[in-house]
Amino acid sequence: MVIPEVSRLTTSCAVIRLSAICSSRFSPHRSKRLVGTIAVAARPSTSVAAGVPLIRCCQPNACLRIGPRGRVVQEGLVTDLAARIDRLESVEQIRQLVSRYALALDSRDVTALAALFASDVRVGDGRVGRAALAEWFDGILRPYRVTFHIVGNHVIDLTGPDSADGLVYCRPEHEVGDQWIVMPVIYHDRYVREADGRWYFRSRKPKPFYAADIRESPLRVPGRFHFPDNPYLTGSSLPESWPSWRRFWGESDPPAVG
Repeated sequence: MVIPEVSRLTTSCAVIRLSAICSSRFSPHRSKRLVGTIAVAARPSTSVAAGVPLIRCCQPNACLRIGPRGRVVQEGLVTDLAARIDRLESVEQIRQLVSRYALALDSRDVTALAALFASDVRVGDGRVGRAALAEWFDGILRPYRVTFHIVGNHVIDLTGPDSADGLVYCRPEHEVGDQWIVMPVIYHDRYVREADGRWYFRSRKPKPFYAADIRESPLRVPGRFHFPDNPYLTGSSLPESWPSWRRFWGESDPPAVG
């Protein structure tokens, strides 16, 4: 286990420096798990060797300050810990954003749908703002009585304190007349955190793998894309548009599909 060395002790506080010394009482595997964990006194007057509360530390050789009330402060690592927590919370909030998008879309709650986007979101027809986006979504959803969006893999890259990019696998299904169109896509997302501390979509761009009626094989559909009366998506672009995919097959340009 890690043994603390008391480097300074006063009547009000103690500063403890960690030494990564593993006890032979533990197996090597167990000892590795305990590196960075120390036992410290709840109060400066309490013996360090008394076997007191265990404190989990981020790294060896960090300084802990024990205040008059026994509160332990890990000096020099508070900022790093706050950044780690913020990163975890940001990733989780972005994941929830994507799930809420699918729910709002399929439940036809266009107000909630637009509220997931940045306040200055730019709409496809050139207008700006959430109210304009809600009207735009209302129009594009009218042709489909039922839709069903299943969210899958989600890769998130935080590109700055208040910005991030994402790739989201999704399987949208649409009722189109007497057909049930399945169109797996990857959304290319951009996210932004606004002044209220919450994350929003900056933009979403779907790239389809294929589109076909559920009774059709995509391989028998010209261009692997059959989605009647869809003015926004007219063809498949994946996987042929991936540079790595083309390199794998030794192709310099995306081959013709279908």
